[in-house]
Amino acid sequence: MNVNTQNYWRKIAMKSFFLSLMNKFIFCGFYILLLYYNERRDEVKEVVIMKKSIGIHLPVYPAPVLIIGNYDEKGKPNVMAAAWGGICCSVPPCITISLQKIRYSYNNIVDRKAFTVNIPSEKYVKESDYFGMVSGREHDKLSITNLTPMRGEKVDAPYIEEFPVSIECKLLQTVELGTHVMLVGEVVNTLADEECLTCDNYPDPEKVRPIIFTPKYRRYYALGADLGEAFHMGRFFMK
Repeated sequence: MNVNTQNYWRKIAMKSFFLSLMNKFIFCGFYILLLYYNERRDEVKEVVIMKKSIGIHLPVYPAPVLIIGNYDEKGKPNVMAAAWGGICCSVPPCITISLQKIRYSYNNIVDRKAFTVNIPSEKYVKESDYFGMVSGREHDKLSITNLTPMRGEKVDAPYIEEFPVSIECKLLQTVELGTHVMLVGEVVNTLADEECLTCDNYPDPEKVRPIIFTPKYRRYYALGADLGEAFHMGRFFMK
C-alpha cells in the first residue's frame, strides 16, 4: 500500500472517530438536559400541589355581617354585630349565632327568648362596624347612628327599619361550646324592602348588597360576580 493510500484511509478513520465522538457528546448533552428538565418539572409539580400546615385557624370565607336586634331589661332597643352565624336547619327554618356570655346582648336574648337578624347593605358598613366596637351598656347605638328601631311583628325584639332584610327569631336553645355560646333561633317571620325582592318575593342578593367579612384581617367586602347556577353547573361531570 503506497503512502497516499495510507494517508487517505487514515483521514477516513480520523473523520469517523471524530463524528462518532461528536454524536456521543450530543447524545450525552441531550440526556443531561432531559434529566434536568424532568427534575425541574417534578420540583414545579411539587410546588403546585404541596400544601403547608399552618396550624389551627378558621379561614371559612366569607363570614356574614349580621346585626342582632334585642331589648334590654328596661325595654330599650339594642343591637350588636355578629359574624359567627348562619343557617343551621331547613325544617324548622333556623339560624344560629354565637355570642360570648359577657356581651350585653346575651342576657337580653336569653331573658326575652327572641332576637332579630338584620342584614345591612353596603352603604351601612360604617354603622355595622360601629355596632361591633362599643357596648350597649354605655352607648345608645341606634340613636348615635340615626337608625330606626321598629318593634318586631312576631317576636319581642326590634328590627332596623333602614336595613333591607330583617329576620325575626324565637330562641329555641343554647349550646355552650367554649368561649362562645351558640344560640339557635327559629325563624318565625321575615321582613324585606319591596325594592329588594325578586318576582317570587325573595330577597335578591344583588339588590340587598350584603356586607361580607374576613375575620383574620378584619376587612369588609362586597359580593363578587355571579359564577353560575347552583345544582346545574355540576352536571358537566354527570355526562
